[in-house]
Amino acid sequence: NKDVHYNKSTLQITEVSSDIYDFTFAVYFQTTPESRALTDTRIDRYKVIWKSETVGALINQREEYDKELSEFLLLADTFTIKSLVSTSGIIETQTYKIE
Repeated sequence: NKDVHYNKSTLQITEVSSDIYDFTFAVYFQTTPESRALTDTRIDRYKVIWKSETVGALINQREEYDKELSEFLLLADTFTIKSLVSTSGIIETQTYKIE
């Protein structure tokens, strides 16, 4: 976004059980070079439903987000999540480089 000076998001995934995973999202955001950087960390627990070896669905286990529909695509070097945000109707896309 041209109105944002700096934006970075990281994702850490931890297996809880065979189909349940904790996703830790850390977001860093700064609107101008002079503004204070904002940070936020959130942990969501998802049930993973595989549709193929690289595509699946994520079911958020947190009650306040359980109506959001999310899909993911896992490639050799990227992990992409697309979510339909139930409160706004906006499709949010997040892509992470796999390290």
